[in-house]
Amino acid sequence: MAKYYEGVLGPFVGKLGPAVGYLWRGRAVMRAHVAHIRFPNTEAQLIERDWFVGMVRFAAAARGVLRHGLKGAAERHAMSEANYFVMSNKRHFSQEGGVAYERLQFSSGPVAPVSGVSCRLEGTGVLHASWERHGTRGRSKGDDRVYLYVYHTVERRGVVAEGRRRECRLAVQLPDGWRADAVHCYLFATSRHGEASPTAYAAVVQEDMVIVAEAPAANVEVGESGERQGESGDRPGESGDRPGESGDRPGVVRQEKKHPDGCSGWSVGDSNSRPLPCEGSALNQLS
Repeated sequence: MAKYYEGVLGPFVGKLGPAVGYLWRGRAVMRAHVAHIRFPNTEAQLIERDWFVGMVRFAAAARGVLRHGLKGAAERHAMSEANYFVMSNKRHFSQEGGVAYERLQFSSGPVAPVSGVSCRLEGTGVLHASWERHGTRGRSKGDDRVYLYVYHTVERRGVVAEGRRRECRLAVQLPDGWRADAVHCYLFATSRHGEASPTAYAAVVQEDMVIVAEAPAANVEVGESGERQGESGDRPGESGDRPGESGDRPGVVRQEKKHPDGCSGWSVGDSNSRPLPCEGSALNQLS
């Protein structure tokens, strides 16, 4: 692709001999016409083509976050954000299909990176990301926007969420079935001038729900040890508790969770209940 100066007749659009003219982001550009290949591709060519197609598809799935993290860098190189992502990350994609997810960069710029990042995935499907208020190097302000990109390796799609650096945490509801072993998290910050920071990677820790179920009836086997409830000599009713004093209803599974940051606002209820977001969190998804 090459830029050229328009003549008195305006930009050239279409095919003319070996050249093809078109408009890209309002600029008149030109490229060579690709002739049809009449001979079959070799095995090495097919492998390299699949490798390139895989990178392009990965970038296409992340275009919602690339437009925030690579806009400035892509404009300086006169290319799209997806093409700049492929150019700067192709060494992390192997031709055998492997991806070094922890080394991918979805942003570039002079802003201080998001530091002290940690991500926890609750059993209800809510992912909580936290970070430090100030970056370790570079320029950082409390009103910097922090973007969280969660990518699922099996479904090959991601979720984008947005917060502020001063909030130091962000929560997002993930689609059903997403688990920590197939999820990768990336965070970066942008200033009010549109400049971005390098990308920070965070491994996701799975935190299952704590389930407290009603005790089984006496003389019923529990576990694989062969012990039976009630063999210690206790009989129903000897403890002095009457049904209903504990507040539990028969057949109802109770769950109790505490927010990892110590704030209140989490629900206690049956197994179908959902945690309530604490003050300052944002449960939003951006397409």
